[in-house]
Amino acid sequence: MSETDAMSEVPMSPRTRAALCRWQIVMGLALAMTGALTGSGDAIAQSFPALAPLGARSTLFQELDRDKDGTVSHAEFMQHRDDQFARLDKNGDGFIDHDEYIAARASKSVSTSPQVKAMREARFRRLNTSGSGKISHAEWNAESERLFAAADANKDGRLTPDELRGPMHQLEP
Repeated sequence: MSETDAMSEVPMSPRTRAALCRWQIVMGLALAMTGALTGSGDAIAQSFPALAPLGARSTLFQELDRDKDGTVSHAEFMQHRDDQFARLDKNGDGFIDHDEYIAARASKSVSTSPQVKAMREARFRRLNTSGSGKISHAEWNAESERLFAAADANKDGRLTPDELRGPMHQLEP
């Protein structure tokens, strides 16, 4: 009997099982964030592929810093966000519809709990400022500008690894 089988046979109340699941999610995300922030994303990516920071052999900062000058310019940041928009817009109609967004978020998530689903829905509604049921490129760019401004603590138009640490989780669609 495997460890997983043994765990499923341990009598637990639904509340205890839910708490354990939340703890596992939090710990997995903590490991992923630690790996991304310390540059040890390779080990995390191998252990938790769903939590790999933007590519198995790259941290988010390395992915964003396209010219490898040690900072992320506004142009580099916006190009990354444009690339994300293009990947999410599966049907190429110039919008990220609800199904495209939720499907992309679900494929990156380790949980399908009601709380996680509610968070995805709330984020979609926040991005879809027009209420049209689709995220336009303009809405996506407005959010991208907001994220850049929030991350650029010293307002020099460039992001350092330290500045990206806080809002990094928001950069994924």
